[in-house]
Amino acid sequence: MTKENYTVEDRRKYLMLQCRYYNGEEEDPFAKELFAHEVDKSHLPPPECMKYEYKLPPEQIAYLQNASTAWGYEKWWVEANLGDAHFKGDIEEYHAYGCKGFEENDGTPLTMKAMFWNRYYHWGGMLDPQSTNFKEWYKTYYQRRETNLQRRTKQRMVELTAKCRFYKGEEENPLANTEDELMWYYESVWVERLAQSYTNADSWNRELKLEHLDHLPKKYGVPSSLVGLLLNRYMHWANPYHPSEGFENWLKSRYLKSK
Repeated sequence: MTKENYTVEDRRKYLMLQCRYYNGEEEDPFAKELFAHEVDKSHLPPPECMKYEYKLPPEQIAYLQNASTAWGYEKWWVEANLGDAHFKGDIEEYHAYGCKGFEENDGTPLTMKAMFWNRYYHWGGMLDPQSTNFKEWYKTYYQRRETNLQRRTKQRMVELTAKCRFYKGEEENPLANTEDELMWYYESVWVERLAQSYTNADSWNRELKLEHLDHLPKKYGVPSSLVGLLLNRYMHWANPYHPSEGFENWLKSRYLKSK
């Protein structure tokens, strides 16, 4: 994704998908939850009235406090990336203190990890050559919540799977070595790709329109992008001189036969 090809709002949404706590809110939802459970000490004299206490279990308080901190820094990170922020120095320090490759496939960008590393030690975290304390904090408090993209993907997978006829979310194909094996596979591909991004459907929809078959989804009550994917696969295996000829009959006999 580049600044030249997307609007500011597009880029903001993309950046927020990589966050775990900040999701575009104007106010910190974790601080609000803490405040809602705060013990009222306004009637007490100082310093008792200045000591925060909450009607929550200690582990929940710790989670909300760390989440609130992460929310604020993620919000700053999004705004910084929309501007001209540079993280080169942070990344160099992050790597120098034993963090190169740390949790590199967990969905959190390197620039965000480097920012958190910097802030962790700025606020008094105990520094060591391998950043052991930071890594423990990261995995214990920050990483416990999935990224917005990961949570959105899971929700979309549930919604998309409900529209399938053969695929029910299985890890392995239960229809292997049957005539419906490929139907399960095509649906699983459709769910996986659209769960990540709905723009993955664009090419399938275009193909459907180019072949003048874009009336079929409404006619048979099947999502257009799924019909487009099935058309793509049908054309891949069909006679190259008449690739889409007979597709509707194939759709009815091979795909729509089961519900």
